[in-house]
Amino acid sequence: MNLSSITNEEISHPNEFSLAKEIASISYRSILTNAKGLLTKIYITENQLLDGYITNVLSDYFVFYSPVYKTMFISSHHLKWLTLYKQNVTPYTLSKEALSVNSSNTPLCHSWEEQLKKLEGNLVVFDIGKDSDKIGLLKKVEDSLIELVTANGETMYLTLTHIKSVHVP
Repeated sequence: MNLSSITNEEISHPNEFSLAKEIASISYRSILTNAKGLLTKIYITENQLLDGYITNVLSDYFVFYSPVYKTMFISSHHLKWLTLYKQNVTPYTLSKEALSVNSSNTPLCHSWEEQLKKLEGNLVVFDIGKDSDKIGLLKKVEDSLIELVTANGETMYLTLTHIKSVHVP
């Protein structure tokens, strides 16, 4: 949310859909929940912009479906902003038939750490693969530490709180 620099005393009503529609109080979780199923652009960090749909909102992360990356898990702590597209717009002008918002076969867990534990044994891409040291076989998640084996067989240890997004290719 931004504070408007316009000091006009008259406030006009928006003519487009609002995430705050019929909400008694605005909260981070209510905004994410109300954005479910709507085409959004989200900014995570470090030029990580994603277009797609929020499909589930959990305690400290949410599930995001991107036509490019498919099902992604995004830490709520790293979401900087989200913007709604106009209604009846589909990403990349895909037809609604071609754009099938498929949910992952991975069962959803309540917390970010538990969700990543469910992905142990899978090839994962952290933070959209911007850094090759964040792509590999997820060996273990324990005590907020991630053990990841990269393509060259090197074992990397990452701090769970620094991971912004994950998807399974």
